[in-house]
Amino acid sequence: MINLFGKVLDIKDDMLEVELQENSSVCESCHAYGLCGVDYKKRCIKAKNKCHAQKNNTVIIELNSNNPLKLAFIFYIAPLIIFFILYFLFVNFNTCPKYAFIYALAGFIVVYMGIYFASKNRRVYDRFLPAAIEKLKK
Repeated sequence: MINLFGKVLDIKDDMLEVELQENSSVCESCHAYGLCGVDYKKRCIKAKNKCHAQKNNTVIIELNSNNPLKLAFIFYIAPLIIFFILYFLFVNFNTCPKYAFIYALAGFIVVYMGIYFASKNRRVYDRFLPAAIEKLKK
C-alpha cells in the first residue's frame, strides 16, 4: 500500500478530488506512471471519501500499488490477447484473413465493451479506486 497526502479540492457523490502535495514523489517512482489518470501539472486524483472529509481538509490517500498495473492489463492487454486468439483461430479454420480480421475485431469490441460496462458497476470499480482513509488535523 502507498500512502499519499493531499488537500481536498472538491466533493461530488462521495468522491473527492484531491490535489497531491508537492513532496509526494510516489508518482515518479511508480512503474505505471501515466496510466492512473493523474493530471501532472496539478497532480489531482479522485478518491473515495471514507473519512468524511470536507473541502480544504488535508487527507491521507491509500493506494494499492498493484492496481494501476491490473487496470492496464484488464483494459488494454486482455482485449488484445482475445483479438489475436480469435484472429488465429479463424485463420486456422480456413477463413479468409480479411474476414478473420473482421470477426476478431468484432470479438475485441464485444470484450472491450463488456469490460467497459463492468467497470461502470460501482462494486467492481470501487476495488481499484484510491481511498481517503484519514483526515489530518490542521
